[in-house]
Amino acid sequence: TLDRHKRCIVAVSEGVSTADGKALVESLVPPDKLERDAHGNVKLSGSDLPAALERALAEGLPGKRARVDALGYMPRGHMPDDFMLPDVNQLSDAGMAYLKRLVPEKYKVGKPFV
Repeated sequence: TLDRHKRCIVAVSEGVSTADGKALVESLVPPDKLERDAHGNVKLSGSDLPAALERALAEGLPGKRARVDALGYMPRGHMPDDFMLPDVNQLSDAGMAYLKRLVPEKYKVGKPFV
């Protein structure tokens, strides 16, 4: 893919497992940097997995640029296309109407009741 397109994007879930059933994070992150919960399970989010993936890519693809972005919850929302204006980084009327329902208006200034 790199040879043909000069770039490659890979999306990996934080919970992906290796062929032996272990979490990928356990294969890439040194044991002393692995975080575990109260039950001994490996914590998948908030781990050093993005840094470990970037290191593995740099070692496996010498001379190639590698960057790993850890996405949070916001990009996972998959906002409908009609919520954004085409060719502009701006909300459409449909997007604004939807968000106005979720975000309360500021309080209106009223008269004191005394």
